[in-house]
Amino acid sequence: MAGLPVRTVMIDLEKSIPLDQAIEINGLNILYVPPLRAFDVKTISTISRARKILTLTGVPAYSIRTSRFPWTPWAEGLKSSST
Repeated sequence: MAGLPVRTVMIDLEKSIPLDQAIEINGLNILYVPPLRAFDVKTISTISRARKILTLTGVPAYSIRTSRFPWTPWAEGLKSSST
């Protein structure tokens, strides 16, 4: 990965064009999802999965359990799977 160019693009989810169009226009292949207030994280997940885009976040509750990564918190109800 060393030497690969990185370009960042901020997308205003409230005032911007729809997320899927912003991804297409900007040629994005990775999304970082910061803490959000008024936007459904499931929408981002649905779009990124359909487009096979890697999605990163620092918010544990946004992580979705999959068969490949069963230790991550489940997004439904935003509850942690650890007990």
